[in-house]
Amino acid sequence: MIYQKRLIPGWQFGMLRRSARRLFYDFDDPMIYARKGAVVRLSNTRVSRFRRICSEADGVVTSNPNLVDMAHDHGAHRVELIPTSVKLDRWKVREAPGDGRTLGWVGSTGN
Repeated sequence: MIYQKRLIPGWQFGMLRRSARRLFYDFDDPMIYARKGAVVRLSNTRVSRFRRICSEADGVVTSNPNLVDMAHDHGAHRVELIPTSVKLDRWKVREAPGDGRTLGWVGSTGN
């Protein structure tokens, strides 16, 4: 079974864990933070849920080295890196006006 992103309450995760012969957790955002408007903060509730999921899953799949480290730091035993689908070697960096910094975004308006 593959379980993606959401950090469900412990009782729901317990039911999922018991019903799945093998359980893999897939995430691509730093799930331990909460955002309210423009303020982003570490959430103790999210940390607790994330730690339980990482430590009890048979494997974790994520999209970049920083998130691999986050999963390991929160108890994951087996983490697989599947990089983002954007092939960076196919896209040329354009010169940016001003100070030369370039910002790119891949995602939806919801995240």
